[in-house]
Amino acid sequence: MERTIIGIDLAKENDKTGYIKNNKEASNINNSLTLTELNYCFNSAIKEGSKYIGVLIQIQDNKSNELIINKTESFAEKQEYYNKIYDENLNHKHAKKIKILNFGHSNCFKKLEEIIK
Repeated sequence: MERTIIGIDLAKENDKTGYIKNNKEASNINNSLTLTELNYCFNSAIKEGSKYIGVLIQIQDNKSNELIINKTESFAEKQEYYNKIYDENLNHKHAKKIKILNFGHSNCFKKLEEIIK
């Protein structure tokens, strides 16, 4: 699967959704996202004035993934945290069973959930 950054135009719905990765096979190491791409997402969200950044987290022993929503006012702090705690392949440095699977940014909470599921 070729990974490309895609833009979603939801202007008709008054949403300024930013760039996301098409990464439906995130568990396959060859298709995994990187910390560099997560930083690009944060920088795009800040530049475009998005309200939310969503991060989909996999915890190996859990039955479902966790969706973490970061609000605008915490973007800088959260970006610093992710850079400190996750390696370039988005594996948690101290808890090997935790991995970031996907992420995206949007002004619409519901659209964000749809984008990164």
